[in-house]
Amino acid sequence: MYSIQPPLLAFKDFLASDTNDRLVMVLSALDLEPLLLKLDRRRGRGRRGYSQRSMLYAVIAGWVYNLHSMADLRRELCRNGSLRILCGINSVGQVPSEDAFSRFFARLAEHKADLQAEYAKLIDKIRELAPEVGEKVAIDSTAINAWSDGNRKQAADPDAGWGCKGHQSKGKSKWWFGYKLHIAADTPAELALAFDVTPANEADGTQMEALLAELDKLLPEGHLKAVMADAAYDSKANYAAVWSRGALPIIDFNARGWAAPAGYTEKGQPLCDCGRPMRFLGRDRAYLKYGSGKDCTCRDGKLIRRLRIDDNPRLHAPLPRHTLKWARLYNERSAVERVNSRGKEHLRLRTLKHRGADKAYLHCWLSMAVAAAGCLGAMQIGRRDWARSVVQLVA
Repeated sequence: MYSIQPPLLAFKDFLASDTNDRLVMVLSALDLEPLLLKLDRRRGRGRRGYSQRSMLYAVIAGWVYNLHSMADLRRELCRNGSLRILCGINSVGQVPSEDAFSRFFARLAEHKADLQAEYAKLIDKIRELAPEVGEKVAIDSTAINAWSDGNRKQAADPDAGWGCKGHQSKGKSKWWFGYKLHIAADTPAELALAFDVTPANEADGTQMEALLAELDKLLPEGHLKAVMADAAYDSKANYAAVWSRGALPIIDFNARGWAAPAGYTEKGQPLCDCGRPMRFLGRDRAYLKYGSGKDCTCRDGKLIRRLRIDDNPRLHAPLPRHTLKWARLYNERSAVERVNSRGKEHLRLRTLKHRGADKAYLHCWLSMAVAAAGCLGAMQIGRRDWARSVVQLVA
């Protein structure tokens, strides 16, 4: 847990700055001791150097206050006496150099498993206060530009790749060189529950199974009720993966890979013998039940069909696409887009200034962890209305 004994001479400066309450809230919500134990292990011989605890607190502060580089972080530490106190730095002369921060960042990036474990603990604590978190999840990815020129013969970041979003045939495609941040976010809370970082040339649809596997570790069996995703995740494997967990796959059709089969509408609604759409009568365990419409003229309007979901969960979706409930749930997918937007606008997600996949993951982890820790901290002090507001942390 976070604790610091500030020098008495500078305590007046500390009290005068209420903005540092945000940093205290985040650090108090994080359990950094296991990570610090590993970071404090000396490598080889030589002088001890800067405090690993102080440097870790300072790096986290850089994401809390949206400082876009290590140079910006160092300038703020030199300027802001109360921030130095919170980080355990007693004077301007003890502020680490930019190179020291960069070396520490590289060392911190080597502990990916510990970072993942810390994030899982954050989500567990949030779920203790809000057990409903994780019932409805939206999955999406966002572009992270590499700190490298991908057009060079040999890019400075060998782990990054070229990615494209949009429709090339419609002239609306956007290319970038870097990474993708894949997020599974709770839609009511607008909170990232699981995430991963891949090169930008990795397809979105191939990452859903990995994200669902991470959710399996966080959520009780049967807790997940619905998974929303856009057309990039439209595949039989993804429908089956969601449905096998007892959840509803709310995934849009990909127009480039979808053509309504004979006997179905564009939204997968079956047609009766007279060519009219059938009425959805509900789900009976593993079957969808449809009946003839009001204007049906075949078989005296008494035609009933039972469609087995497991035969084709993409076509026979557990919750049909033509229903109003499907549309309402799909609209909740915008929650994950707001998670991406807040990270980019307020938590440094847009300004990756490190090279390599491990550092890119750490960069994204800091953005997601600060948001989650801020959410937990707000709930712990009884301000649930702050839980989704990153602005309350950085204003």
